[in-house]
Amino acid sequence: KIIPVIHLCGNVVWFSSDFLIKRVPYMVKIAVGNENITKYQKTYIVNLDKKIGNEISTLYLQVSTWMVRMESTLTNRADIRNILRTRTSLLMSGLRLAYEIGDIFKQYVYLHSYLRMPLNASKINVLCQCIEMLKAIYFTFHRRSALIGENISYMAQQVAYSLQRAF
Repeated sequence: KIIPVIHLCGNVVWFSSDFLIKRVPYMVKIAVGNENITKYQKTYIVNLDKKIGNEISTLYLQVSTWMVRMESTLTNRADIRNILRTRTSLLMSGLRLAYEIGDIFKQYVYLHSYLRMPLNASKINVLCQCIEMLKAIYFTFHRRSALIGENISYMAQQVAYSLQRAF
């Protein structure tokens, strides 16, 4: 009910509602109340139309902040452990931002395509801004690839250690 479309890979998407209606229709009736999922999907896309501008502007600020932090050298810190921790955190947050932006973009485009609803002309700029942010993240990673490559083994050890502590 919460996730109307799941992007698998490339241009492949999976609509869990279609799968559930075909395989276990009684669960759809229990979870949603009726088997007309299209109405819920249209309501979801209308709500997404209303809030996508604010979400993308918030993500734009986060990406801008991340890029500035990613370009900093961090040499003013005395401890190498803190530098590596900060670089690992920046690497992970950049990947998370790219995933969030791509997910919003794909949900918006695929749901409009699936439901045969036209894209609003006012939202084209927002979608282009998504692409712009993804390219900015990509090029920032590319510019900093030497630094990332230099420290990637230490970063992987740190992530593994923090995962071991969590579990």
